[in-house]
Amino acid sequence: MYIGGTGKAGYHHLLWEILDNSIDEVINGHANWVEVTLHADSKTVTIEDNGRGIPVGMVKKHKKPALEVILTTLHAGGKF
Repeated sequence: MYIGGTGKAGYHHLLWEILDNSIDEVINGHANWVEVTLHADSKTVTIEDNGRGIPVGMVKKHKKPALEVILTTLHAGGKF
């Protein structure tokens, strides 16, 4: 997942990507709720859903765990 930086813009992009993934789970019928909590410190956010989560098995094509592929490969996504 590319977030474009480690400053405010990168943080906002990361939140956008996570929320977008949660919404995708609802749209595709794998979840039925998404909750976004903006914390009192005005710096942290929690995004939760009841979807499938991040795959944890091995990806045969890459011979690596899915989590590693998702977090380190551009455009990998989490649908294997």
